[in-house]
Amino acid sequence: NRPLVSGRESNLSTGWQPLPSPGLLPLPSLYSPNCALWTQRLPPATPFRPREMSLKRECKFCRNNGEATATFSSHALRCPRTKQLICPVLRSYVCGICGATGDDAHTHNYCPQLKSE
Repeated sequence: NRPLVSGRESNLSTGWQPLPSPGLLPLPSLYSPNCALWTQRLPPATPFRPREMSLKRECKFCRNNGEATATFSSHALRCPRTKQLICPVLRSYVCGICGATGDDAHTHNYCPQLKSE
């Protein structure tokens, strides 16, 4: 095992050189033809918002079935990240054709057995 070294010794043995402070680095001229300000147009700044927060929390299934606003706006049909079915109304439904419920719940019109026939 090599002993740990610090300071100037480690810089000499590894060839590592510290970067100059940001105030000492040359800045590109605003009038330079290669300057990004002249060669591209930047989009307007928008505040960062995670994708899940920007999605409207509304269950399409409940809304299309005529449920009250308080009901369909209290949850989404699926989890935005995992796409797992989270609507409590549809999850509790039992398909009359194949008996699927929970994660695999669907209505009569969307039954996989109906499509295969």
